[in-house]
Amino acid sequence: MMLSQLRRRIYLVVAMAVGLTVSLWGCGGGGKSAKSSSSSPYQLVSTGSGKGILSVRVNITRAVPEVSRVGVVVLGEGLTQRPLTGNISVSQGELSTSFKDVPIGLKWVLVGANGPDDRLLGISGKAVTVQDGLQTTVTLNLSLSQRVVDIGEKVSNATTISEFGTPPPIEIRRTNGTSGFYSNNFAPPKIQPVTTLWHGYKAPAGTFYFDPPVTYIGEEADPTQPLNAGKFQPGQVLTTNTTLKKVGDPSFSESQTATVEFISWQAAFQVGSQGSLLPVPEAAYRRVLISGGSRPLQWVEWLAKGFGPVVRLDLDPAATIGDGTVPTRIWVSHVPFGGPSFDALFYPLNITHERLYTVSPGTGAGDINVTVDVPFGLVACDADPDAGTVEVRYSLPVDTTPGGANSAINLANYNLFVNGSPLSLTSAAAKALSPQSIEIEGLTGLTPGATLKVVARNIKTADGLKTIEDPNGTTRDDPTDPNVCETKIRVVPFRIIFCSATDDPVQAVTINFNRPVDPVTALNKANYALQSPPGTTINLTPASVVIEIDRNDPSVVRIEGVSLNAGDLFVLTVTGVKDFKGNIIPNDGVSNRFKGTVQRVAAKQLVIASCTAEDSGFVEITFRFLGVSPWEDRPYLDPTTARNKANYTLESPLGNTIDLTPASISVQMVDDNRVRIEGLTLTKGNLFRVTVRNLRTVEGYRLLEDNVHNVFKDVVQDTTPPRATRVRFFTTAPHVEIEFNELLDFNSAQTTWYYSVRASDFSEFPSVNSATYDGRTVSLTLDSDLTAGKEYEVTIRAYGVRDLAGNTPRTDQALTGTAGTRRPRSVRSH
Repeated sequence: MMLSQLRRRIYLVVAMAVGLTVSLWGCGGGGKSAKSSSSSPYQLVSTGSGKGILSVRVNITRAVPEVSRVGVVVLGEGLTQRPLTGNISVSQGELSTSFKDVPIGLKWVLVGANGPDDRLLGISGKAVTVQDGLQTTVTLNLSLSQRVVDIGEKVSNATTISEFGTPPPIEIRRTNGTSGFYSNNFAPPKIQPVTTLWHGYKAPAGTFYFDPPVTYIGEEADPTQPLNAGKFQPGQVLTTNTTLKKVGDPSFSESQTATVEFISWQAAFQVGSQGSLLPVPEAAYRRVLISGGSRPLQWVEWLAKGFGPVVRLDLDPAATIGDGTVPTRIWVSHVPFGGPSFDALFYPLNITHERLYTVSPGTGAGDINVTVDVPFGLVACDADPDAGTVEVRYSLPVDTTPGGANSAINLANYNLFVNGSPLSLTSAAAKALSPQSIEIEGLTGLTPGATLKVVARNIKTADGLKTIEDPNGTTRDDPTDPNVCETKIRVVPFRIIFCSATDDPVQAVTINFNRPVDPVTALNKANYALQSPPGTTINLTPASVVIEIDRNDPSVVRIEGVSLNAGDLFVLTVTGVKDFKGNIIPNDGVSNRFKGTVQRVAAKQLVIASCTAEDSGFVEITFRFLGVSPWEDRPYLDPTTARNKANYTLESPLGNTIDLTPASISVQMVDDNRVRIEGLTLTKGNLFRVTVRNLRTVEGYRLLEDNVHNVFKDVVQDTTPPRATRVRFFTTAPHVEIEFNELLDFNSAQTTWYYSVRASDFSEFPSVNSATYDGRTVSLTLDSDLTAGKEYEVTIRAYGVRDLAGNTPRTDQALTGTAGTRRPRSVRSH
């Protein structure tokens, strides 16, 4: 399965250590802030109804002083589809936020403290039980929160590590052959010699692995099946034996027992690619206890179906979970960056703002063990031989300028090898899937089982500050080099990757396959079985039921005209459908089966929230749900429809439709709800109008196409700084006349410090006494006359003169010319 296909599922996860960005803890929706709350833990608010009020209060009296805002997320019993989220604006004097109609039972409250610059400073959590008909108050002390710590992701020089942690880490080997590592002081363990796991954290002196050690129990031996196979049911308790091995001490060996209690299906969340919160419906909430040896462990975790943990709370092994239980560490997953080869076994760290974040317990001062800059390089690659695609992921956002010499979508910057033989890129093309992911398509020769090597050169980061290192040049491509990625090419089965079902006004089931479908088998009703609720079969044979393939994305199939009720579970089973290569979907109960909840779409309609166009060549469109602000309920656009050029019509000036089909023009997702059309030629001051159609969210909510909410009109903004186009030098005052390409701000144009004049041979350096501005011309009077026939140079300094829109040059501009005698103006007689 390709990485791009994984991202289509709202809850696809390879778990990562806490890399929470500010958007996660700044999300709204559900909490109402208040300046105070009662100190009593329970207050009667209504008669028994199975629900209560939860008030979350923060104590920041001893916290880091720069805390300005606290975000709140609530998980637990009775919350099956979405977690509760809220905000506490500390800078405005707020101390608490409250949630109404909260289902009774145990809840986990997580809070994150943000500074004025929106950087996450610390996180904390606590368990609380919501009582029937009562208001429950939980207080979290942010002065005892876990401090956010910067840790380098791919260490380039082990000598920069200041501390590796003691005592030595312990390795946990499991009965199915997998392993993990644990260090009791939470410092990253140093493992020697270098071992190779899928994308280990490599350094010349060793490979670093970060806990928590995911216990992968025997029933989960096939990582593609754990929850979809139906082996977990609430109340089930499973056990497995684990053997502890201490790294560096081969004689150390202890046997322990891992007890896994599956408690219930609950809502959880993960962090999106841009730092936003993505709800994970019906995650498996379970408790894990490892006992019987010198290193007991206990944690609770929420697992997304088929992909492993998305939220994990480490607990004191001796603790009994209940009111007041405080996690020793909090881990939250991020969107996957490595594909299914991770198999939910490891916790790579999350890159955000060019840093990796994990946490260390502290008292507010922070316990930073490691600080290493994140180098720029390849961190993952994957191949789909049937689709003929290769996807590569970089550690930082990359330059994606069409045709750019340092662009990550320029095929001249890549060499691909299969089992050491070069792969032809003659018929290939590259496109950006995200700021850090590039897909190369149109490839042949991707043989399953062979070794794929990707070598990238010349590529720069999006900000242009870093170029990918190529330590061995063209003489040798070592797999450990930052510009090289190696992986085994695997057979990727044809399968369902996501499915959504909606009731009125659009009663339909939308199926996302991982590859384009064969139209003959995909349009055959006999190849689909639909139950809703489970056990009740829906008849698909009537003529009113229509199956169609999405005209913009042939990997998407819709079954329309089915009778569905919002809130009901549905089960879809597909048999006999083939992909475009003729591969039939496996009838294994996993690849061809999907279970979900029918959604009501009438309450949510996607609309344009705002749109800007700049003469630098792009249009950026932000979407929201109708009647809801984007920070209260942020939509997550379906990447396939959002990146389809055919879904956008752009006019500028009005009536002049711009052709978006050239390869130089691209449509990119720059956030979960934001799209940018790049590579355009736009003129400042002209009106523009953008019309959007056929967009939807990953849940299936569609764009409201009423020619009002899907249309936006405004003026192209001036973002281009002014430039001098001509200069003339004269022997007498005014000595220099500079013509600009546009009107200037009067005050800045007449500021003498913004100009300097010298002779080209450095023999004269006259000072600028005065500057006068008229129209588009600036005239400079110097402190001495110029020599006729001599060449002079005038420099317009960076960040000086401004145009009427406030744009100012970011670099100096120098112009030269020869001084001449000013000719007297002719006078016309009357």
